[in-house]
Amino acid sequence: MRRGETIVSFPRNLRLDEKTAMKGKAGHIFQRLKQEKTYPDLMVILHIVHERSLGKDSFWFPYIKLLRANYNNIMFLTEPQMKTLLRRPGCENTYNLGVMMRRTFNNFYNWYKEKIEPWAPPEFQFTRDDIMWGFNTLVTCGWGNQSGDGDKMMVPFSDIPNHRRESAQKASNRGFISAAKEYQAGEELTFDYGLLNDAVLAYFGQPTPDCRGLKR
Repeated sequence: MRRGETIVSFPRNLRLDEKTAMKGKAGHIFQRLKQEKTYPDLMVILHIVHERSLGKDSFWFPYIKLLRANYNNIMFLTEPQMKTLLRRPGCENTYNLGVMMRRTFNNFYNWYKEKIEPWAPPEFQFTRDDIMWGFNTLVTCGWGNQSGDGDKMMVPFSDIPNHRRESAQKASNRGFISAAKEYQAGEELTFDYGLLNDAVLAYFGQPTPDCRGLKR
């Protein structure tokens, strides 16, 4: 496979995002969320959580059943553990990212509790754990920026390859993956997640050498 050649492309209907939420079984709910200016990423989170709740009745069931059921990342550290993390050499970025992630999640959850839960039908009543699972799934497997108000989406297969510098290159907004290097037959397909540091590794639930001694 030559450099720049398209490895795989994804049809519009295989991108789990705000647009497919509008066309799903709960489309009328997402139409209202859109009108009320709900965070775009929160809409995708609720879309993922709702589809999981449908089980085998969901179009996305074959993909969702492959996703992690539980997470053990920086979101689950206690406050004393967070303080310990801050004191460890080289972990300041990880700590700052943890604070940002918690703030973002709390904004999402409070928005749901105050502006969605009071009028939502029974099939759209979710627990904090449900939304936490959706949040961790999106930030772990999603494409797009990390601000919470961007173009996040999930695409089956695209979150499976391992990381390796200067490997495959994904184009989230156009729905295809192209080769950033020449691949030989039988060579593992990998993605370049970017220049990884403590913060990015923590974002994906990976321990770093400096933080490996921190009990979780």
